[in-house]
Amino acid sequence: MRATQGTKTVIQVFNLDTKAKVKQCEVNETVRFWKWIEEDTLGIVGQTGVYHTNINSTEAPSKIFEQDAKFSKCQIMNYGIDSSKKWCYLVGIYQGAANAICCHMQLFFIDKRQQQILEGFSACFTDMPISDQTDYKNSLFCFCEKKAGENTQKLHIMEIGNPAPNGQKFKKTADIQI
Repeated sequence: MRATQGTKTVIQVFNLDTKAKVKQCEVNETVRFWKWIEEDTLGIVGQTGVYHTNINSTEAPSKIFEQDAKFSKCQIMNYGIDSSKKWCYLVGIYQGAANAICCHMQLFFIDKRQQQILEGFSACFTDMPISDQTDYKNSLFCFCEKKAGENTQKLHIMEIGNPAPNGQKFKKTADIQI
């Protein structure tokens, strides 16, 4: 992928074996971060928006959500999406008081256009059985939390979809020793 900086970013995706251009598209803002989120889909983080583009399509990148204003001073570290393509997260770090490294995380539910801002620095989604029903799997969101001004860190694992039939949402929290 090649990206040129400016108020617009031109994205060019090439096949490394054949050196043929696979896709070219534009995003109407400077790209700060990009990542493959599926075999044929790029997640693109601009100055204010987050986009997805399928390299097998001629369509322009689609805007998934607007970043929270807190991310304007962050260095973007990661972006991810769950297997159902309903949830995504964005991670950014910034320099806080007394040169402390601080972090923001934006968890976004695409279907309802809802977000939650967390103080987290690492995250992932996974699907796994969480009950005796081995044929039932649900999405879990896992993230490491470090609140500004605190020395403790926590690992959170929570179910983000609907719980298994006749079950309750799974949620665990544990301190992380550093």
